[in-house]
Parts: sequence; structure tokens; C-alpha cells
Amino acid sequence: MAKQKAAQKQSVRKYLTAENGILFLAMLLPLASVYYDDANSIIRQGMNVWEALFSGHFLHYFSLCGESVQQGLMVHQANYGLVMNLILAIWNLPLYLAEKLMGGNILEHFAARLWGKGEMLLCAWICVGLLKRIAGKLGFDEKRKHLLGFLFLSSAWLVLGAVLVAQIDIICMVFILLAFEALLDENIKKFLIYFTLSVLTKEFALFVFLPIILLKEKNLIKAGVAMVLPFAVSFVMNLPFKWADPAGAALKKPRTWVMIDQLTRMRITFFGEIRIPAFFIALAAVVVVSYMTVVKEKKEEPKWMLYMGFLGMLPVFVCAYSYPYWGLLLLPFSLLLILWEREKLFLKLFLETAAILSLIVADMIEFPWIFQEVEGMLPDFLYGLQGNIPGVIEQLSEFLKQEKYFNMWTLAYAPFLVWLVDFLVRFYPGRKIAAPQTAEKDAFWTDGTEQSIRILSILRAIGTFVLCDIAWFLLPVCR
Repeated sequence: MAKQKAAQKQSVRKYLTAENGILFLAMLLPLASVYYDDANSIIRQGMNVWEALFSGHFLHYFSLCGESVQQGLMVHQANYGLVMNLILAIWNLPLYLAEKLMGGNILEHFAARLWGKGEMLLCAWICVGLLKRIAGKLGFDEKRKHLLGFLFLSSAWLVLGAVLVAQIDIICMVFILLAFEALLDENIKKFLIYFTLSVLTKEFALFVFLPIILLKEKNLIKAGVAMVLPFAVSFVMNLPFKWADPAGAALKKPRTWVMIDQLTRMRITFFGEIRIPAFFIALAAVVVVSYMTVVKEKKEEPKWMLYMGFLGMLPVFVCAYSYPYWGLLLLPFSLLLILWEREKLFLKLFLETAAILSLIVADMIEFPWIFQEVEGMLPDFLYGLQGNIPGVIEQLSEFLKQEKYFNMWTLAYAPFLVWLVDFLVRFYPGRKIAAPQTAEKDAFWTDGTEQSIRILSILRAIGTFVLCDIAWFLLPVCR
């Protein structure tokens, strides 16, 4: 009997290894397909840390990045703080050394681009390990933990944000998950460290943890100290750069104002002429709800924390001019809530799949350049385009955005918005509604079976990679 069980476990491990191997290979395709302008600037910022250090002008790092912009080596000024730049520098040291040996711009080479983007793929797999560890502490069994990892890695938000366009949100997510785990363990010191690092890598982490902190800590002074800590650390770390190179440090300011403009662009008119940013209204509502919520039973607290983490990031994603890859910061919280209970799992997963894939279609029309910057990448080489990349997706976007179509394309956002309302109601932890008795024939379509859920998750993954690799399908037709 024991040998039979051991053989079954070994068979399951082989299956999971094969499945993960196929998923990893699938992720390599979008990694090699697109080279987004942001990715170039992100990689170059990491390389410039070594240039500043070895040239003896480390405190003039931001001026050095400004020179890189003038030389055409990067598109954007250095946007990130010291912690993020050091993380980027560690990974991109081989590229810096290769550029010094070979000369020229190393990021013109496909292999160098692939290496630079690879850091985000690595972080994605690290996040899976952390997610499974958190899921184990929440009582998930092995099958649900594996499904969680598969759903995370095959999500359109993850593939688009971390693999296709290689944004640093996935690095921030590593520290967010570490901080969330520390809260589950009631380890406040560890939480403060990881929370600080998460905000220092990307400030949006503050919006994730703001309601969670207020949910757990009703003393406003203590909560305020925790929330101010990352900015105090950032201020101290930036002081030497401001003193040594005030002009270079000032180059970050325009980017800050652009970000504030994006967060406050959507406004609601009150009292006739007063226009208040929708982001502020939504964020204030989240803060009030989280502070006023009192969790009576300790066992209910983790679910409240997940819900509040999702709710905290939501105003950034919905009530501002947001980019598709910001949805990545919502992903762990939504998946953990969806898989929390087995009841109606097939239905919950089906709705999430339809909503996110529909949203990606809308993003393809609103942000076409994200999906078609393939110059110097694998599609360019294989199709022999030689840099002459037709803006296929951009042309389709312009066609659909014509006024005579009355913005009908925006209907692609509808499934996501409907799902979002359903999600907020369905997973509200304080909801006390007796579940109706489900007939056996209906339970098959709502609860699903292990096989049907697995098939749905695979179809979900296929939909993700088809949309994120859309250039592979359009370029041969339009070359």
C-alpha cells in the first residue's frame, strides 16, 4: 500500500513538473517577442549604477542617467529610488561588463535584452513560491496551492506586466508578499522591513497596505508611523544625492508630477463647478471602511486582509489613467480569494477568466504600442522584417476609435467592470447570506470537477498567451 501511494505521488510530481515546464517555455515566447521602451530604460538604470560606482561618481548617478537619455541609450529619466536601482544593478552586472568589453550599446543585441527582461520572469517564479507558502498558512491543500501557482503564472496580468513588457511591479510584488506573510505571522518588525522595501521599490505598495494597516491597527499614531516610515527612509537615502548633485536629483521631479497627473486626471464634478479627483474620493472611502471595520474573530482576519489589499489598489487601477500592467498588483489578492473556498469554484474562475481576457482586448485598443514593439526581437528576426515593423495593432486601434463607431470598442471593458462589482459583493468578508441549496446538475457547472477546473485553467492560459503574443499572428499577414 505504501509503495502504491509513493508511486502515485511520484506520478503526480512528474505531471506537475511537465506542466510547469510547458508553462515556463510558453512564458519564454512573450519574453522574446516585445522590447518595450520602459524595459530599455529599466535595464539601463541598473547598468548605470555600476557606471556611476566604478567612475567614482556614484552620488551623480541621476545626472549620469540624464546623459544616457541625451545619448539615446534610454528613453526615460531615472524614475526609481536607490533600493530598486540596486536590485536592477545586481541582475544587470553581466550586461555592464559585456558592454565594457564589446563597446557600443549592448542593449541593441537580442540576447542582452532577453537577459535584462529575464529578471522579471525570475521574480514571477519567486512570487509563486511565496504565494504557495502564504496559501499553506491559510489552510490551502496541495492541489489548491498548485492550481494557485498555475493561475498566477498564466494570468494575463502577470504575462503582460512581468514577461511581455518587463515592468518592475513584479519586483515590488515579491516584497508585498513577504510583508503580507509577516502580517499573517504577527511579526511586526519583519513586516515593517518588507513593507518599507515594497514602497521603496514602487510607491503603489502603500495603497495596498494602507487599508490593511488600518484594519489591524486602530491607533492612528502607530498606523501613521508605519505608513510614514518608508518615506522617511527614502528621504534619508536620497539626501546624499541631493547634496552632491542637486541638478541630477531634480530630474526625477517631472516624472513625479506626471504620475500625480495620471492619478488625478479622472474627476467628478460637485456643487456645479468643483471637480474632485475620483481617485481621492475612492481612496478616502477605502480608508474609512478599513478603519471602521472591526474583525471580531481572529480566524476571519486573513480574509479581511486579502479583501482590503485588493480594495486598496483598486482606486489606482480603476479611478485613474492606469496602465494594463498595474493590474498585477491586484492579482495575488483576487486569486487567493477566488480559491479560498471550493464552492462555485468553476463559476468564479470562469468569470475571472472572461473579465481579464476581455480587459486585455480593451487594453490592446487603448495601448496598442505595448503589444507591437517587436523591433530587434524574435518576430523581427523570424519574419525578416529588418526593423520595418508595421503598426498593425495601432492601425486597428485607430480604426476602432473612429467617432462614427461611437466608441463601441469600450464595451470590451464591460465584462471586467461587471465582474469587479460581482467580486466586491461576492467576496466581502462581512457578507452573511445563507447559501441556497444547489441542485446536483447545477453544481456541476458552478462547483465544477477537478478535471473541468483544470481544463478551464488551461484554456485560460491559452487565451492569455494568444492575446499577449498577438504580434506573432498579425505580423505574417500584414508584413
